[in-house]
Amino acid sequence: MILRSGHYDELYTLAIFPSWILYPMTAASVVVLRRKLPDLERPYRVPGYPVVPLLFVLVAMVLLYATLLASPRETGIGLVVILAGLPFYRFWRRKAPLAVK
Repeated sequence: MILRSGHYDELYTLAIFPSWILYPMTAASVVVLRRKLPDLERPYRVPGYPVVPLLFVLVAMVLLYATLLASPRETGIGLVVILAGLPFYRFWRRKAPLAVK
């Protein structure tokens, strides 16, 4: 695929689209964790909480959707690569249970 492609934007989309899937998930996790564990000590504060994280999630989702519409082939390849890793994740997750603190 890389040797065939002669366009920088295709390679860029192949690499960046899967990364951007994680960014809104990270911002949403701030909201989820603060609701589930409200008494937990916070090592940092999020300015404008909860508006800023939720706004970021919304903008990131719009960006992902626009990329999906503009480059369906490259985004599809990125999604397939992520999905191909799920069996490995399940295997290693069963093999090594979470450590309890």
